[in-house]
Amino acid sequence: MKVAIRDMADRKIFNCVIAAPHVLHNLTIQQPNSPKVRTVTNYMAHLIKKRAAAQRLRIFSGGVETLVLPNAEIQGKKVEWLLAHEGARSKSGTRARALIEYFHYPVNCHQENLEDSPLHLTLAKATERILSMPSKQLNDIAARHLAHLAELIPAGKTHAVLRLRETLLPLIAKIFHSIIFNAECADEVASTLAANTRNVLRTIKGLSLPDFVLRQTALACIEKELARQSGCEHLFADDNESVCELSMRIRAKHIQGVFFNTGMIQVSEFASHALVAVAQHPDVEQTLLNHSGDNSYIERVLTETLRMFPLFGVTNRVSTEDIALADGLEIKQGVQLLFNFEQHQRVGYEAADTFNPDRWKQTKTSEANYMPFGAGHRRCPAERISRALTKAILLAVLRHYRIHAPIIHDRPLEGGGLCCAFRRGEETSAIRFREALLAYVRMRDRTEHLINSMAKLITFPRIDRAAHRPIPPVSSGCPFRKMLRTRRHEETAGHSRHGCTDA
Repeated sequence: MKVAIRDMADRKIFNCVIAAPHVLHNLTIQQPNSPKVRTVTNYMAHLIKKRAAAQRLRIFSGGVETLVLPNAEIQGKKVEWLLAHEGARSKSGTRARALIEYFHYPVNCHQENLEDSPLHLTLAKATERILSMPSKQLNDIAARHLAHLAELIPAGKTHAVLRLRETLLPLIAKIFHSIIFNAECADEVASTLAANTRNVLRTIKGLSLPDFVLRQTALACIEKELARQSGCEHLFADDNESVCELSMRIRAKHIQGVFFNTGMIQVSEFASHALVAVAQHPDVEQTLLNHSGDNSYIERVLTETLRMFPLFGVTNRVSTEDIALADGLEIKQGVQLLFNFEQHQRVGYEAADTFNPDRWKQTKTSEANYMPFGAGHRRCPAERISRALTKAILLAVLRHYRIHAPIIHDRPLEGGGLCCAFRRGEETSAIRFREALLAYVRMRDRTEHLINSMAKLITFPRIDRAAHRPIPPVSSGCPFRKMLRTRRHEETAGHSRHGCTDA
């Protein structure tokens, strides 16, 4: 496991943390004023995680007036109304947005991070053209690539310990490559794109610093495919079919940011959450297997997965005018709004912490506190394709394997969905061996949970500092150092919060 450790003090802390779970894993502790009993390992991770979350919120606030939503006064539909409000459309100029832009670097013209502008409109139309693929064609592409899931466990083996998200990323890279370029993706390119996505995701979670060489390598792969296809003019041309003036570099950055960063993260996280949730609820799994053709039940499972484990943790907006709410409340101009999707989608539900797909038999998402893809004119346009791909992945995995996931299932899913997969119909008859294997997975997950919680405390402040200073030089041993330094200089000189002006 790669963690940013820069000095001896950090290393001593980590050595203690790594050793502690093995000693303390079986000890328990009674929390004050709570009937819940935790192992010492879990309790330590819980405390450190709370501190890391508070630290992250403090960093995102950045010393400016910030309103975290939902809160005691503003919750429910008021939150969704605010996110869609015309006076809360601005994103730039805050420490939170600077961090988000740094998470995606070198993609400095990510559609999500741009303010309303002609460039944003052009890129948004290109995204819509890609996402408008007919459902039948999309399902055929997914089925072709997901057929390789049958080879997930090596021949002669009945089981494997794996991380769902890491396993799915190369397959999802190939699916997106086929959707965008209508061409097969080489295994080496898929591995590079998957490694890039993994690095972006770990940076967002505060678990590691960005690997700029890897990200530039992934960008070069996309740029090469674009050049081979003459810039994909059919995607980027104006509505009047005039030649698009966007450079190949900007087109590549757009595709990397929207699809091979955000898109791959969304689908891999969505599918991993769905698989873990189903694995931890055998009744749901059995219903899916017995009624695999019942599309309505599958859709309810996906909806409940998105409610409990939304793909976005927090997003920010800045009020550009005074916003009046009911009950005499008012949000002043210049206030930063931080929207917590997970907390919002736990308000107003019976047994909100229970995974229950049947709650959506009678309840409509439009009537509930539910906005996993955002709200308003900046709502994520990828809901249809995300749900379609996740459904295909869920059914394909369950068709071949029985998943056991005795892990802590939370929204960050920092362990990537650590689990044990057994070939369906070939589960070992040695129950004692299976239980020992699951106990190993359980202890490994708790240990990693504690280590990751500590890693956030150390790494995220460093990410914050790095986001507000020039990009550090690439290692001297890198053969691409001169090229990368030249490109970084050009991009820094041409970078704008309101657009991307690099050539």
